[in-house]
Amino acid sequence: MPRRLLLVLCVVKMLLLVSTPMLLTFGCNKRKTNSDTVAHSLQEIINQSENQVDVEQRAQLSISKWQNGFVDNEPLLIDVAMTKSRVRDGERMFLMLVTYDENADLVGIVIEEERADSNGVRTTILEEYPVFTHLSDLGVVGFKFIPVLVRDKNQRKPEDQWQKYVSITRQQLQDEYMKRLKIKYWSWRDTLPQVWVSIPEPNKVDVRLRAYDRAGHLSEGISLVYKPRKVIRPLIE
Repeated sequence: MPRRLLLVLCVVKMLLLVSTPMLLTFGCNKRKTNSDTVAHSLQEIINQSENQVDVEQRAQLSISKWQNGFVDNEPLLIDVAMTKSRVRDGERMFLMLVTYDENADLVGIVIEEERADSNGVRTTILEEYPVFTHLSDLGVVGFKFIPVLVRDKNQRKPEDQWQKYVSITRQQLQDEYMKRLKIKYWSWRDTLPQVWVSIPEPNKVDVRLRAYDRAGHLSEGISLVYKPRKVIRPLIE
């Protein structure tokens, strides 16, 4: 099993064991003891980072933010990657995001792409995807897996589908999904409209991701890394 996958599984397992109320502790009530689960989760990311300096630095920055005594509104992306995962009906491409957000109110991601053609002409794509609109219990530290489609022919975000998605309530979305497929189980991931992202290529295609919250606070951009490997289905939500 790939070493980076072991990191993902280790921290996901740890996050599943901690209580949601503790992860949603804010402001002057931030826990600063060694038993604090948020700081502990971030420290585990550092411990398992395999000397990825940028990931370690962002995780350490998150610890500092958590322990500084006041609420930091801006979300932070600690790590991002693009990879394949097994699902019930085969395989899918996913974005994996390791996020830190003290308000636990992430709404979505911004995908920024810059592409150079054979003549050196550069084009830019900027698309905003409110993928977490109907996802509850986001938590302060979390792993998010977002199903995506590979942009290979200049595809674009389907704006009308996304406008409909954000205008419907979570309950309506769930009821329509289960009625249409005649099933009793639903996953927020399976209800997402198309999310398009290109595979990064050195000196050809540069892809950066940002996260944003309900108030519009935007994280700094993180370069996307493509990991063409198969992993287990991440989480069922």
